[in-house]
Amino acid sequence: MVKFTTTATSSEVRAIRARLAADLRTAGVPLSDDEDFTLRLLISEVATNGVLHGAGGGNPAQWLTIEADVHHDTHRLRVSVSDPGLGRPVLGPFDTDDEHGRGMQLVAELAAAHGCEPDPCGGGKRVWFELPLQGLDRLPARHAAQEPPHGWPRTDTLAPLALRP
Repeated sequence: MVKFTTTATSSEVRAIRARLAADLRTAGVPLSDDEDFTLRLLISEVATNGVLHGAGGGNPAQWLTIEADVHHDTHRLRVSVSDPGLGRPVLGPFDTDDEHGRGMQLVAELAAAHGCEPDPCGGGKRVWFELPLQGLDRLPARHAAQEPPHGWPRTDTLAPLALRP
């Protein structure tokens, strides 16, 4: 498992993206180039949402906690971003000229699963997504047995994306 907490500033999102990918590689999680690219894109979107909306009303959150864990039984990597805000991410329509509003659309399209739940460590919320990892079936059985699945509940899954013509 990878876990770290950082300040919630827009300048920190690049560091979150790089650190998460590096920490997962150090932990021996096999990421293909495509999986690494998708992971970096989605963590950027979810972390940016935490920065922009974490405390609600557009005020930046003061911290973000990033967690990633491998579910060997489903061959998925679950990544979550916790922030102190109570507002939930919204999947809604956006105008093609809008500068914002596409982040959760990307998560809905590219993740195998995603959702939002109350942060079990205290106030706030945890927004999560899961990515299938093809390389997990090539890990030695002893490595796969070291980290059992977390068993986080699948609560408040976001509505599926409805593409507009």
